[in-house]
Amino acid sequence: MCMGFGCNACGVIGCRIIDSPRERLIAILTNNFVPCNGRFPTLIAVITMFFAAAVSGPFQS
Repeated sequence: MCMGFGCNACGVIGCRIIDSPRERLIAILTNNFVPCNGRFPTLIAVITMFFAAAVSGPFQS
């Protein structure tokens, strides 16, 4: 799972050493919820677009 912080593909490939098929599937599916370095700029842009107007709205005079 720690490999997923750098890139999710590496995290999924690293899950192949898990013996139990059920645990391997859970690890692969939950690895997609860990944002990798490529997703951070996209997440920041989306958060800025949707929430910047809502946050700055009450503070405008």
